[in-house]
Amino acid sequence: MTQAEYNKLRAACLANAKTLLAAANTHVKPSERHIAYHLGVLALEEIGKAEMAGMQLAAEPRVEEERRVHFDYEDHEAKLFWAMWGASFGRELITKKSMQSLFDLRTSIHNKRLESLYVDVNNPTDVAKTVTKAELDNLLKLTEARLGMEQASKGIDIENAKLEGEEAAALEWFMGSTKNPDDKAILLSGESNRKLVEFKGDAKLWINWLYSERQKINAKAQELVQQELNRQKPSKTEAGKPKWRMKVKIISESHSIRPKVLGQWNKDIKGITLQLGQKDKRELVIEFTMPKAIPVGAIYQAGLTQSKLFVAAMNIGTKGFFWWHIPRDTSKYYDELEDLESGDPNYRVDVGINPRLEVNWQEQHLVLGQNELGTSVMVYAFLTGLKDKPKTNAVSTYITGLSLLAKSDIHLRLEPNAFGQFFAGLKQAVEAFGDRKDSEDVSDTLRRVIPEGLHESLERCIELDRLLPGATDTQPPAITLTEVYAAKMMCEYYLSVKAKEWADKRRPKDSKKTVQKK
Repeated sequence: MTQAEYNKLRAACLANAKTLLAAANTHVKPSERHIAYHLGVLALEEIGKAEMAGMQLAAEPRVEEERRVHFDYEDHEAKLFWAMWGASFGRELITKKSMQSLFDLRTSIHNKRLESLYVDVNNPTDVAKTVTKAELDNLLKLTEARLGMEQASKGIDIENAKLEGEEAAALEWFMGSTKNPDDKAILLSGESNRKLVEFKGDAKLWINWLYSERQKINAKAQELVQQELNRQKPSKTEAGKPKWRMKVKIISESHSIRPKVLGQWNKDIKGITLQLGQKDKRELVIEFTMPKAIPVGAIYQAGLTQSKLFVAAMNIGTKGFFWWHIPRDTSKYYDELEDLESGDPNYRVDVGINPRLEVNWQEQHLVLGQNELGTSVMVYAFLTGLKDKPKTNAVSTYITGLSLLAKSDIHLRLEPNAFGQFFAGLKQAVEAFGDRKDSEDVSDTLRRVIPEGLHESLERCIELDRLLPGATDTQPPAITLTEVYAAKMMCEYYLSVKAKEWADKRRPKDSKKTVQKK
């Protein structure tokens, strides 16, 4: 990107910021303050975008065709940070207090915008009342001031920025460091503040020093990893001591998650803590503590196995659906469809597959409670104790079904595959746990171990399973999510029964507790 192209980009950003700010000023009455606030924040972000583009281009190679803007446009807090700090960057003295103030202000503005933009379905309130007159006035004054400063400025001279080598790398790192908790800790450390004083607030010297510190930390981390790779196997007394903590985030499509229930879990259960996600109330954050006996070379696989078994236990224990990220197009693949012959420019056609590729969990109003978590931890203990290969294979087949179900959408229809894995897992399980009698057909075994109330669904699954091996790409059996979830539910029912049988055998005769207390 050339200087002229950057100037054009910057001018467009500032022009849009001016338009947004003008629109914000037309919505200042009490019932529309939240709208004005949102428009004001958008204007501020446009200013920040122009600043970030200039900073990044200044750190890019001198060859024009290699210069490009490539920051994360969806990082709203970063754009707000640079909108407020860009004007003083390299021109004014900075302090730890002023940096922390900027961090706090950008987060406060972003959170207020989110709070006032949408109605919370779990706590519906009048969003217009979330923004006070003082908050709106302060935001609009800040945005107007920053826009005026930028309009009076020529922007960054990317041709003569003279940032190359380590200095360019340092600025590139710094632009991303404000959203990284570890890097942010370096920025606001006591040593960082002392260096600010030593450099008399010189931003360029300070950022170069920060970058060198990050490089030292990276080198030290690499050294520690190498030491870990070379360490001897721990003794028996040392092997069980906690060494690793792994954080995993999963999404619940089916259940509401309440902090109070998670708090009780964390009081009762050792080695696994549960927290509610900060931004998504369907998100469950799981922290696993693992022992010193696991070397660094094995921690990835050990963590993957442990987290998959836990997620499987959550699905079995709740009869719902928990998995990692589940972004799916469940009905439509397009944004808009217009009928050009209708003569009405506002008329839109809405076509998609029916039924949608999703379960309406909301109608069931499922809540993750103590009973569900209690069953889940029992199932988890049961699954982690399985050593017999046929039994672990059955569980693995079931987990593959969960993975396929999570990935199935209109772009890749995996309902037959998910169904096949769930039903295969069920058949493998009845074999592995010895419920199939000699010379008995596996279908008869299933009719015997699955409750009669589920036999109608079972017969449908047996028939579909019979058709699957001979199905062709052009004529696959008609498998919908109804059959997929029927197979999933029956597999979960059977495994939960086996888990309960296992737990009953281990439970002391004089105790009805199913979990170990801390």
